[in-house]
Amino acid sequence: MTIRELYNYVYESLLIVEEEREAKVLTYRALEFFTGYDRLKISLSPNTLITQAQFQQLKSVVVALQAYTPIQYITGEAYFCGLTFHVNQHVLIPRPETEELVYWILDENPDFSGSILDIGCGSGCIAISLAVHNPQAKVIALDISENTLQLARSNANFHNAKVHFVQKDILSPDFYDNTLNYDIIVSNPPYVRHAEKKYMSKKVLDYEPASALYVPDDNPLLYYQSIVKWASIYLQEKGILYFEINEACFDEMKQLLIDYRFCNITLKKDLHGKCRMLKAKRN
Repeated sequence: MTIRELYNYVYESLLIVEEEREAKVLTYRALEFFTGYDRLKISLSPNTLITQAQFQQLKSVVVALQAYTPIQYITGEAYFCGLTFHVNQHVLIPRPETEELVYWILDENPDFSGSILDIGCGSGCIAISLAVHNPQAKVIALDISENTLQLARSNANFHNAKVHFVQKDILSPDFYDNTLNYDIIVSNPPYVRHAEKKYMSKKVLDYEPASALYVPDDNPLLYYQSIVKWASIYLQEKGILYFEINEACFDEMKQLLIDYRFCNITLKKDLHGKCRMLKAKRN
């Protein structure tokens, strides 16, 4: 079988479950990762023969993709802010919307040398990206899961990023045991209400960790309440709090920040026009 024939096999198999554009993207990504042939190489050398082992491997990949397994979990890699991150099913797949949050922080804080805390770090994509682009900053990241932190540490080592990782539960009373103050606090905590599941893709529902996604329908600000209360104590005066948020909860988020005496509350829309990011300054 040639590489072009393999491309056709994978692409046509994925058309059963995906739209043409997504099927094409997934096919090229799978072939590049598992055979080393990207779009250009396939075009220039379409008659290159592949091995039987490569064909069998891609057959298994097709089965997984037809079951809506995210390609990032199959390859174990995701791209974020120009960097490659190792991912597994203990962590969310980094999103383009979260990239926008990171770029917002970087744009507003060039050559930053202060302290940054990332709460609920997951794969470490936010903290590590900030550390790579601002190596002089002191970056700390925390998460509740040791499995998650092991992966985040691996990603930090891979990028030679100086990030200190801490295991903490932001809903636990000992979250308030702290001796440091921070110039910037950033968080992308769980914010999806269970009622919103009907709008979500099978890839997210079946494979991504529920603990990193969902909040109770009757308390959608559960994590934000804890973080804002904590930040009102440990964020430096005039320090900045950055959040990724559920656009449906902006009014409640704004009131929460006002209640804790935060000011200069700014909303930022993502590339899709959704109210996705928010920042506030400690008074």
